[in-house]
Amino acid sequence: MGSVSKICVALALGIFSVTITRAQIQNYDEPKRGSVYFSLGYDVQFFKASNITIKQESLNNSYTLQNVNATNTNSVSAFSPTSLNYKFGYYFNYNQDAGIELSYSPCQYFVTDGQKLTASGTIAGAKPTGTQLFSKTAGDYYYLYGGAGNIMINGSGRYGIYRKESYKFAVDFIAKAGVGALLPKVQNSLDGHTGNVGMELAGIDFGIETGLRWISHRFYTVELVYKYRYAFLSNIQVYEGWASQNIGSGALALNVGVLLPTTKHNPLFDLGYAHRKRINHERHMYLIDTKY
Repeated sequence: MGSVSKICVALALGIFSVTITRAQIQNYDEPKRGSVYFSLGYDVQFFKASNITIKQESLNNSYTLQNVNATNTNSVSAFSPTSLNYKFGYYFNYNQDAGIELSYSPCQYFVTDGQKLTASGTIAGAKPTGTQLFSKTAGDYYYLYGGAGNIMINGSGRYGIYRKESYKFAVDFIAKAGVGALLPKVQNSLDGHTGNVGMELAGIDFGIETGLRWISHRFYTVELVYKYRYAFLSNIQVYEGWASQNIGSGALALNVGVLLPTTKHNPLFDLGYAHRKRINHERHMYLIDTKY
């Protein structure tokens, strides 16, 4: 082989090697990464016993119902699309383990019918004695449901527990925390005095959420999560007055959704090591192995 041929072969090999190196840099040292997710699901919610304070000046009522129990189901709450929770989130950092989320959850709080409650304070100007039956047949009910529900802004985090090389199966641990507003439909009756006012801003709540996310075929997700929320409610309209209370609640939720890339060569969706971090080595130090 002549010198000219050797030079041509060397140039061809050089160009080929630079092309491979550039492709490797594009795949493994992306300048930006990101992904978005959307899910919907159903919550099974349970409430801690709480106190409800009632103020009705025209009736000379100022009392607190102690240790009130409530459920998240009632005959007035028919199933509808607003009975589901909805989430839209964006992982914005390079390793896609931190993000922000906008979520909607239904507000479904119904004071349990037929329970006996103790009241402190004054009713009709006198101190109540003993217990009183809180029953719809006796003219008492208290519902917060429907309306615009609970809208929250959350900070979200993700940690990859396992990811199969083929990307047909993966498991992430997810955690979230945020603050939101409660805008339910208000319906109540106290001693036969009805105070239905429709939807109103009932208060704010804070919440945390943890759970597992299963990912199938790179894009499809199933989540099983536990939520805890604490709500501060005030100025809930009742007949000739208002009510206030603080509510602690827990919930189990099952959600289905999709996870999608917003950037090319995203390691959460392309073959390769799923949790690799940014590489700042010189070009000749990049690995060519597809299992990197």
